[in-house]
Amino acid sequence: MSDSIFLSLEKETFKHCPPIDDINGVQWHSICDMAHLDVIDARSHTRAQVIFKHSVRCGISAMMLERMRLQFPADTNFDFYYLDIIRYREISNAIASRYGVIHQSPQLIVIYDKMASDSISHHAISMNWLLSKISER
Repeated sequence: MSDSIFLSLEKETFKHCPPIDDINGVQWHSICDMAHLDVIDARSHTRAQVIFKHSVRCGISAMMLERMRLQFPADTNFDFYYLDIIRYREISNAIASRYGVIHQSPQLIVIYDKMASDSISHHAISMNWLLSKISER
C-alpha cells in the first residue's frame, strides 16, 4: 500500500476519535476503536509505534501525561498514540493480550513489527527512556 493511500486511510480511521492537541507540532493519535490496533500493526513495520495508556482517574497517570507533554520533542521518529483506559477498557485489554504486556496505567508500550519491544509504567515513564529504546533499534 502506498504511503499516500495509507495516510489517507489512517486519517479516515482516526477521525471519529476525541481530538488531542498537537504537542510541539506533533500529532498524538487518540485510540478509540479496535481497528486502530491494525493501523498501529501496519505502521510498526516502518517505524516505532508508541502507546501511552492513561487513566483519567489516576494522579500518577496525570503527572506522567504532563511529563510526556513537557518533554515531547518537536521532531520524532515514532508515531504516538493515546488511550483513555477508563473510556476504552476493552481496547486496553486487547492491547495487553495482543502485545503480551501486563496491563498497567500509566504505561508506555513501544511496538515494532507488530510486537511490543518494551514497556514501562508509573513513575519510570520519561521521554529519555522512550528515546533510548527507539534509538536502540
